[in-house]
Amino acid sequence: MAELDPALVDRAVAEATRRTANFDYFFDALTSPDWIEPLAERRMFSEPPKQTIDEGYVRAPGWSASRYLARMAADAPERVLRVIRSIETNNERVHEDFINAALAMPLEYSRMVALAEAEFLASRDYVYYLLPRKAAALATHMADLGDTEVALQLFRSLFTPSPVVRDEGFGIKRPQSRISDWEYDDLLRGLVEKLVTVAPRELLRELLRLLGQVLDLLRAEEADDAHFDLLSRIWRVRIADDRDRATRIEDSLVSAVRDAAREAHANSLLTDVELVELLTARPEELLRRIAMDALSREPEPDLEVVRQLVVDPESLVDEPSVEQRELLAANAARLPRRDIKKLVEAIHTRPDVDHYRKRMAEALEREPTNEEIERYVASWRVSRLELLLAGLDPSERAEYEALHAVAPDAKLPVSFEVRTFSGSRSPFTIEALNQLQDHELLELLRSWEPADNRPATPSAEGLARALAAFAQHDPARVAALALDLRDMRPAFVQWAFEGLEVALREGRSFDWAPVIELAKWVVEQPREIPGGRGDDYADLDPGWVWTRREIVSLLEKGFDLDDDRTIPLDQRSATWSVISAVAEDADPTPESEEQYGGSNMDPLTLALNTTRPRALFAAMSYGSWIKRAFGERSGSGLLSSEAPELAELLERHLDPAADSSVAVRAAIANHYVTLFVLDANWAQERQTLIFPDEDSPLREAAWGAYVIYTSPFNDVLAALREVYERSAELAGAPGHGFKWDTAPQARLGEHLASFYWSGTIGLDDPLLGTFWREATSEIRRHVVDFLGRSVADYPELDEPAKDRLLRFWDFAHNEAVESGSVDELAPFAWWVKSEALPREWRINNLLEILREGVKPDPAYAVMEGLPALALDAPAPTVEALRQLLEVERTSWSFDSWDEQIEQVLQTALTSEDPDARRLAEETTNWLGALGYRQYRGLLR
Repeated sequence: MAELDPALVDRAVAEATRRTANFDYFFDALTSPDWIEPLAERRMFSEPPKQTIDEGYVRAPGWSASRYLARMAADAPERVLRVIRSIETNNERVHEDFINAALAMPLEYSRMVALAEAEFLASRDYVYYLLPRKAAALATHMADLGDTEVALQLFRSLFTPSPVVRDEGFGIKRPQSRISDWEYDDLLRGLVEKLVTVAPRELLRELLRLLGQVLDLLRAEEADDAHFDLLSRIWRVRIADDRDRATRIEDSLVSAVRDAAREAHANSLLTDVELVELLTARPEELLRRIAMDALSREPEPDLEVVRQLVVDPESLVDEPSVEQRELLAANAARLPRRDIKKLVEAIHTRPDVDHYRKRMAEALEREPTNEEIERYVASWRVSRLELLLAGLDPSERAEYEALHAVAPDAKLPVSFEVRTFSGSRSPFTIEALNQLQDHELLELLRSWEPADNRPATPSAEGLARALAAFAQHDPARVAALALDLRDMRPAFVQWAFEGLEVALREGRSFDWAPVIELAKWVVEQPREIPGGRGDDYADLDPGWVWTRREIVSLLEKGFDLDDDRTIPLDQRSATWSVISAVAEDADPTPESEEQYGGSNMDPLTLALNTTRPRALFAAMSYGSWIKRAFGERSGSGLLSSEAPELAELLERHLDPAADSSVAVRAAIANHYVTLFVLDANWAQERQTLIFPDEDSPLREAAWGAYVIYTSPFNDVLAALREVYERSAELAGAPGHGFKWDTAPQARLGEHLASFYWSGTIGLDDPLLGTFWREATSEIRRHVVDFLGRSVADYPELDEPAKDRLLRFWDFAHNEAVESGSVDELAPFAWWVKSEALPREWRINNLLEILREGVKPDPAYAVMEGLPALALDAPAPTVEALRQLLEVERTSWSFDSWDEQIEQVLQTALTSEDPDARRLAEETTNWLGALGYRQYRGLLR
């Protein structure tokens, strides 16, 4: 170590402390570690900038002194460590520099920094900026150096949950992490994958400690173990399910423990005995389920450990978890005879027939028959014996077969897994409904009444929803009973149809004939009934309206399928009678459209939630179903030949005098492509009926429903050319107050841009010219944005497409300059990012719009594209960088562009272009004067 002249140091310190800019310039220029001690003696490391929070905005200024220490860490680790340990600061940016220093140090020194950073992390209520990722990188680094103890210390500090739970209302409390939930899970995944191979036991202990803290936060003070185990099955039905791991830290930790346990078992990092001992140290069933999940995978687990987990008669006769079922079924053949016998004997002690008899007597107002009890017992036992099937002896197997003959459809349900239906409380579970014979189920639905109308008590609506879930899981049985539902209250019929539709979506089938017969009966009934539906929602539905809507929704799904679940063709007449009847329903009325549509809901959304338009959706699917059935025979003129009934229905509802509903018009127009495929001539001849010429609410409803939700097709453009041209003429019209998610004018611009990209239309096409002339600046900006985002996703383009895009930009740019609306060019930011476009072209046009006063948006897209542009054109890229930073200097995102700024400046400073080097040096000094002095080191 060279000794510096004290007088030189004093002069340097005096000059550096005159102002902030001098201080940063001095530290950023230092290249020798010999200054560390003299500067420390003169307290140059004693006053780091503080991190503050002002009106929710966190400000953590960078500090050139800590950046200097990080640069010197590799050459003088001991001296740097001594100074770092003397600094006290809440500034996370400074702590990021400390971690950068630790990453460059040998183990004996980095260990000390890592321990200090773990302590700092543990003290924070929340951790911002890049510090969480830096801490994770340091933990990985320590593990690579062999110091898993310190790596786990950092792990603990980073992932320990906040002691404050988040109140989500309704009595629900959620643990919180001290970083974002997404980042928590992302960093946790990476570190678990790293650490499990080097310290499996220690990692699992740490994970289980963290999970234990979260479980304690989740556990209500009054909840006993059994109640908490029930709650854990609700929020984590299956251990294998990862759907919520990035949104809730309890799920993230369960998944992390599971992943580590699976890895430990799969690669024998721990014995199965050690693994299960770790996982079952706490009493929660959730942890036993994780153990069972791990052991249910290859390699074959230790049988004694398996026995400890699955030979549990009490859980088997209650409701075994999904994981216990899987592990038990996979290992039943290996279990000792005494274990199988013990479990079979437990099954023989149940179910509680007296309880079943009492429950059914209350529901049916009579005692169940011996046959009904026998079926219930058989169903209950066979669903559990099935788990032991591979280990049963001949006599037990014969018993199973006999029970299976009595209850062939027996299934062991998974509680809380049916998520499709929610709402009012049901007086009976799906399993209880399944135990009833058909006549019992029908009698229950016919006669059951709620004891009272208090909230959270069993209700008719709750029973109806339970019936829907029952239909979802056993549609064949409910379909067979369809005709017997005719004397039931509408709510039961409505939800039965809903359950059957969900069953179709899940791949189940049923006999359509009785279902369609029930639908015919429903549509023949008076639309309203005295007293309404007789359930929780009787005030919203006067009778069969909602049921009609569910019927046509079910038929639409049945028409759309193209397998054994589809509606048989012999039901054509019956289905059409249902559709045509519902298509005349009064819903929506003009009054309801005015109340619920307009500025509250766009016409197509209104169509999806009202009855008559839903029937028209089903009618469109009916047409496609007929076309598939007739194949080539139907040709392209189906509406004129094979399905005139559909054509007649559509023409009637396209007559404004007969049906002025904007929702109905939206429903028909939304399916224009379907009509075009069914009968191109019919669709083209009636285009003005569907899309009137006059600027009216009816036209906007039709055009919006088509252009917003339909992809651009070249052949449809040819057929609808006049409609597109009229829409282009109306591109600047204010509209009629509909609440569209995307303006029809904007989507028209996307259609035209797509046609232009593909070469279908050119810049000289009047369609594009009219649109660009009539559209507002906001709409034109949307099109520039749409094309930019699209091309940003393409790694390369063929030459014709590339040429068209370049010419389009010239067109849009010239039009904007001439009209004085250059701000509409701001989305050129996306074009800058695209590697499919020429680099020189991109930088030149970027500079041009910057000089014209355009602020590129989003600026980060430009910043992401600049480093690559600097490789070919360093001088203009630095010029563009400087201009962009001048525009964005007050933006909070300025602080997040360090990497891109450094890459551009470094490329320019090391280039052979003197102008590039000069501009880069000027920009570096300018940034330093603004307080961003971290780039001064590049000038060396």
